[in-house]
Amino acid sequence: MWKITQSELSFVAHKSEWDGTEVIFEIGKDGNKTELNVTHAGLVPQFECFEGCSSGWNFYLNDSLRNLIETGKGEPDPKSKSVV
Repeated sequence: MWKITQSELSFVAHKSEWDGTEVIFEIGKDGNKTELNVTHAGLVPQFECFEGCSSGWNFYLNDSLRNLIETGKGEPDPKSKSVV
């Protein structure tokens, strides 16, 4: 679980909307496959970022992470700094 204590979202007026929210990761088995469930507790429709954040989570978990696992190449945020 990630407890978000300080956020600075760049694309909304209220930059700290994620403060106090939690990202919960649950890993389990579905037959012979691994299943990952992610819940962003506290990310609610009343937040300005709700739609964009929901779409972002879907992209990074369903597309980028899947590509990283299957091909070794994901699609990280181009603005983020990564160490390779």
